[in-house]
Amino acid sequence: MTQEMHSTESTPDELIDIVLNSKDFTLRAHTVKKIKDQNILEHLCLTDCEFLVRRKAVKRINSQDIIKQVALNDISPDVREMAVERLEDKDSILKIANRDRDSKVRNKAIQKIEDVVELQNIIQKDTDIENKILAVSKIKDNKVLLDIYQTNNDKNIKREALKTINCQETLQELINVTDNVEICSEILKNINDVNILIDIASTFSNKDIKIEAIQKINDENALFKIFKDSTDYNVKHTIIVKITDPEKLLVIINQETDYYIKATAINQLNNEEMVFKLIKEEKDSYVKKEVIHKIKNKNLLNELVANENDYEIKNIILKTISEL
Repeated sequence: MTQEMHSTESTPDELIDIVLNSKDFTLRAHTVKKIKDQNILEHLCLTDCEFLVRRKAVKRINSQDIIKQVALNDISPDVREMAVERLEDKDSILKIANRDRDSKVRNKAIQKIEDVVELQNIIQKDTDIENKILAVSKIKDNKVLLDIYQTNNDKNIKREALKTINCQETLQELINVTDNVEICSEILKNINDVNILIDIASTFSNKDIKIEAIQKINDENALFKIFKDSTDYNVKHTIIVKITDPEKLLVIINQETDYYIKATAINQLNNEEMVFKLIKEEKDSYVKKEVIHKIKNKNLLNELVANENDYEIKNIILKTISEL
């Protein structure tokens, strides 16, 4: 037993006899939680033949010296893992994180490491991907994370580095120098800064990434400007379904040459009188067919029928009236 002086509380002799002498390891393990004497607990940590008993004992001891011995030397990964959880010595934690033969014990030690250089070393040398990912997740330096992303070939590590980067400008810098669309999409998932999203939606060369950025923008003024500056049908359609401001929709309707986008814009309007006026003035039959369903007022529909020359459109309006 250790020669250090420890606080010793009275423990009934029968309990001590059980934990030291019983051949029933389940009973010994169960009894450990009732033992208060630190000398007995330390003795069990270092000498008991059953790992469950040692694991229960290491949860209850106070001596960091004994905890360190167990963490470094116990033959059972389960016992070492429990000891590492309670271990405070940083040098020993580093040693275990780098050298323990069991990945879950190393993982427990990595959880306690904050030093960036040591974490980078683990990313490079550990053989377990989960430990590598854990090490990445603990790094707070955005420049280091960016370097990990750019230099590491493992997609799981790259994804974790992206997820951990908390600087929006760093993510923008990264997406601007990345050619792979799939990777750009991964980066974009972590970008939430509205101005950066607007910049990507306005200037990025890849249409799909533009659309993904647009889907994350809720500022209608920004969306309206992007719409006006764009010539891409898919980009414009993605935007139009996000705009609800009647004034902006009317500008789009009056200026848009694409019939489908024009019809979609009209369908975004909730003012029946406004829709009615637009249908009366509209010359394209496709647009009319797509938006007639917005009119629910029979008087307005009857007026449309009276002024409509297109036979097919007349029938659609009449059918709409009959279904009201």
